[in-house]
Amino acid sequence: MRTFVVLALAVAFGTGVLLFPHALEPGEAERDGFALELLQPGTDRLASEDWYLGSSAVRVSRATEGARVVMDPRTRIALTSRSLAVLPRECYRLSFTGRSSGSRVHVLVTDEDLRTELSSVPVPPDDAARRASATFTPGDRRRISVLVRARGAASALIGDLRLDRVPAGDCPRTS
Repeated sequence: MRTFVVLALAVAFGTGVLLFPHALEPGEAERDGFALELLQPGTDRLASEDWYLGSSAVRVSRATEGARVVMDPRTRIALTSRSLAVLPRECYRLSFTGRSSGSRVHVLVTDEDLRTELSSVPVPPDDAARRASATFTPGDRRRISVLVRARGAASALIGDLRLDRVPAGDCPRTS
């Protein structure tokens, strides 16, 4: 009996080790895509555990087009997303609607350690919100983060922020 219990535990452990890398996100979001809401529904509070302020000087509030992010000139990174699971060597598109004023504002995709930039999309400096997007491959990475960054004082409206997997033919070539 004792041998049977040890064998069953060994099989369960081995199965867990083999399946763990495939358990990236509930609902297979790494395959189907993410909708990244900046604010909790009906409030001016950041979506809990999805986004983090880069500084206490950054202000985020609700607007009709999405979230208004006001950045202090001393703050380079305004917002950082939680770590997001992706499938290695697949193609993804980061897209959002937005407009900005002041210094240039970018929405970036980086590795989860925030060291390597994978893609950068400027928030359109315009009076009306426009759609902006960029495609990228995460390389051999399994997790990435999304940042909102500005150099200097700026204000941006960002809404409908998405990260979707797209066909490989729509991706830029990587060397």
